[in-house]
Amino acid sequence: MPSLDLLRYQQAFARLGQRRLLLLAGSFTWQREQLRAIQQQCKGDWLILSSEMSEAIKPEHAHQLLGREYLHAVFDANHAFNADALAMLTGTLKAGSWLILCLPDIVQWQHYIDNDSQRWNDAQGVISTPHFMAWLAKITLADKQA
Repeated sequence: MPSLDLLRYQQAFARLGQRRLLLLAGSFTWQREQLRAIQQQCKGDWLILSSEMSEAIKPEHAHQLLGREYLHAVFDANHAFNADALAMLTGTLKAGSWLILCLPDIVQWQHYIDNDSQRWNDAQGVISTPHFMAWLAKITLADKQA
């Protein structure tokens, strides 16, 4: 990741009452390295929602966060994209917060198997979500700030 002064950006959007999304798309090891560097630069609560990370809150428990406020969060969607949990997590963030969305490398998005899909689809088992991932890639790549 290019060397960004994330703290300076955070302070600027905190003054404006905004929150920002930072997308980390790459290998799990690379993401963990980036997260450590970002967490050192931008102090905060750093709440993590993940079905895979041991230190995280499971997405199915996101409703327990409602009514609270946090400064910064990580949403790990490398293996499961629980959109409901993402919406709940987003609602807990204070102004000036980073929300970091972790996803596999963008070249893998067209083959992304969403392990959360079993929760909401009628099929037996998990399914890929190529249309959602194509839409996400399109809006991400079209944004000049991405």
